[in-house]
Amino acid sequence: MRITFHQSRSGRNYIEPWLNSLTVRDRAAVLDIFQDIRDHGLSAIGCKFRQLERKLWEIKMRGMDGGYRFFYVMIEYDHMHVLHSYRKQSQKTPRLELELARQRLKEVLR
Repeated sequence: MRITFHQSRSGRNYIEPWLNSLTVRDRAAVLDIFQDIRDHGLSAIGCKFRQLERKLWEIKMRGMDGGYRFFYVMIEYDHMHVLHSYRKQSQKTPRLELELARQRLKEVLR
């Protein structure tokens, strides 16, 4: 499976700087899971996939220092486009995080 990270119109990548802000252990754990997704698609282990609404999906992952969430959209059968990421701090998805993912989804679908 091909995985791409969302960028602004000016080319600024939103996900990579966030990944680089993680501890080395968590960054390694997250990148290992993304590699497993590349290799095994939606059958990857170490994460859970959940549909939030229509085309907006969520990946749930656990790192050494906590839980992480990634919003994504499937562009094609084998192309996952990651829209937004955040560190899980409560049971419910924060409204601001979800709104940002929805906004980026609209950009991708245009």
